[in-house]
Amino acid sequence: MTAPLVSVVIPAYNRAHLLPETLESVLAQSYTSIETIVVDDGSTDNTAQLLEGYGRRIRVIAQANQGEGPARNTGIAAARGTYIAFVDSDDIWLPEKLERQLQVLTSRPDLRWAYSDAYVFDGATGRKLYRCGQRIRQWEGAIARRLLVADFIPSPTPVVHRSVFDEVGGFSSLVIGADWEMWLRIASRYPAVKVNGALAGYRVHAGMVSGGESVLSLLDQRLQVIARAVAFSPVTYASARARALSYQYILAGRAFMKQGDPRSASKMYRSARRCNPLSALPYLSLLTLILGGTYAPLARAYIAAKDRASDRLN
Repeated sequence: MTAPLVSVVIPAYNRAHLLPETLESVLAQSYTSIETIVVDDGSTDNTAQLLEGYGRRIRVIAQANQGEGPARNTGIAAARGTYIAFVDSDDIWLPEKLERQLQVLTSRPDLRWAYSDAYVFDGATGRKLYRCGQRIRQWEGAIARRLLVADFIPSPTPVVHRSVFDEVGGFSSLVIGADWEMWLRIASRYPAVKVNGALAGYRVHAGMVSGGESVLSLLDQRLQVIARAVAFSPVTYASARARALSYQYILAGRAFMKQGDPRSASKMYRSARRCNPLSALPYLSLLTLILGGTYAPLARAYIAAKDRASDRLN
């Protein structure tokens, strides 16, 4: 049986200095039945000239700048593959990524999407910093409500059956969180499978879209993602909404603490408490803030215990 064709969609905007590494990692895949679609989203650097050098090895679609989500939608509309995979123009894949994921997907006709872990690396030095799964627990199966609380799917890893987008629609125009919102829509309809191993690299660098965002701006956009997910599938997500909102305020509070702003952190922790008054985490966060670092190990132990007990979400 002929292996299914995979369409790889790469949105690109002024990343000519990083794009070659991304492209080479896609073109070096051990799974070869692929098409590579680069959507040049109105770049003003030398991206267009760079892409010309790849000739027929890639398909290039040029459009006026619309943002990453709409650029992905352009790629989806042009895709000829049975499956669609995504990688941003600053991230990379390991050579066996698609092969490993397609082995799982094609062996299970009931599955419609798969993801994997990824490692985070320093864009300046190339040094691997950590695996995403070391910082946040990753799940498979009926992941929807867990995913609403925290995004644990590395953005360069999902492979999705083309038919799924006909059902859930395209990516939104959100500047931050468009990928998380898409995974939430898909998760509300289909179970996910996680393929073992860190099969992609997520680059941390100064030019990242989220790098220039303030804590409150990031919080606002993440709250928008939660609101959109609940509106899309209230039956799935309404019961997890309070915990998801509370956790986002906790994250914002921690970010303010890192910036040396305990007053703003306190406001965030109090908002977290209002969202989910039955959770102990906001109270413990406030206690840690009031009494200083003495209780930080206790907070970490509590968070770890809650993570182990999170099976109760589903």
